[in-house]
Amino acid sequence: MPAGVPDARARRGVRYRAASVLAVSVAAVLAGSRVYTVIAEWAAGRSVGVLPVSGVTGRVPSEVTIRRVLSRVGAAVLAAAVGAFVWTRGSPRCC
Repeated sequence: MPAGVPDARARRGVRYRAASVLAVSVAAVLAGSRVYTVIAEWAAGRSVGVLPVSGVTGRVPSEVTIRRVLSRVGAAVLAAAVGAFVWTRGSPRCC
């Protein structure tokens, strides 16, 4: 899980790391997806080489899985984690 983003799911039955589901979801939203169904469709439409970068191997998370993970993560916590990720990977620009 990204730093500061807790995984509130029970261990039993977990098939995907929450960090992977979040990575796919954030990428889909950046690509224009706005609802759970479209996020899942975006993920299902990616090539085999794209999703392993986010940690998804094999089957793609379903809309239900994406909904469950995202509904258990607070928006402020997720925004802070994504912001910290982008901040640490951005290139500094100087005058």
